[in-house]
Amino acid sequence: MIETYEEFVSRLMNRISEEFSEEINFNRRNILKNNGKRLDAITLCRTGYNLCPTIYPEYYYEQYSRGMDFETLFVRIMEGIRREISVEDLNLGSLSDFATLRDRITFRLINAARNEELLSEICYKPYLDLAIVFSCVVSIKGEETASFLIRREHLLMWDVTVDQLFALARENTPRLFPVRCQGILEVLEEEYPGSVPESFSNLEERMYVLTNTLKLHGAGCILYRHILRDLGEKLGRDLYLIPSSIHEMLIVPAFEEIDSACFRDMIAQGNADTVTEEEYLSDHAYFYKRKSNRLSAIA
Repeated sequence: MIETYEEFVSRLMNRISEEFSEEINFNRRNILKNNGKRLDAITLCRTGYNLCPTIYPEYYYEQYSRGMDFETLFVRIMEGIRREISVEDLNLGSLSDFATLRDRITFRLINAARNEELLSEICYKPYLDLAIVFSCVVSIKGEETASFLIRREHLLMWDVTVDQLFALARENTPRLFPVRCQGILEVLEEEYPGSVPESFSNLEERMYVLTNTLKLHGAGCILYRHILRDLGEKLGRDLYLIPSSIHEMLIVPAFEEIDSACFRDMIAQGNADTVTEEEYLSDHAYFYKRKSNRLSAIA
């Protein structure tokens, strides 16, 4: 018989406590995530440690309900926890020392309208219908990252401005998360080797995927210095930008004027079929004009 969610959480916390020699205190709360999504969150607090790993049991309970073995899930959870607590390059107290963090400040893009509550708590800059928000990267190990959103209280503690954060993030983000731009056919071949129809070959020069090397919050790559200008010059065209998710943008060279309704239908279908609530970015496309070097939203 499958446990209820609360029984699952209780067993999980007991097992986690057994794994540590020191005392573990659990702080359970409801956390506001991207696009207004709220998640049950459990933070593990250890005396004398500044960094406290957070897990989201709902993700794991969903897999458990589908038949995954509890012990298999528990191993995965502990692997994630140990990765976070193994971070040793931020010592106790350094979270209040901006000098040790300035090279870790990065940005990402989220939808503004769907995040009004979150934006009232964190630092951001308006950008078209989006918001540029800031995070501090604690650790990058392979494809795993640990970071935290920069909130208004951090600005007060550090005595810095949003513009100062943005200036730092413009330097740090491309360095920590290098840009990756590929033809759509190459991306499909990577994800579905040998199964891409030959009829798709004409897409190679008509659509590109812009993200970063980790494919994490890669839509923010459009903010990298000169990235759109350089792409426009390389392709010799103005550019249409289609928001695939918070993780990537699709780039379509403007070989001819395209009815914006086509983009609306494409984006609406993608958001409905393949994009999770938390990964949603926008429901309309953007247009980059090389001559003016400006990006604008398409209604």
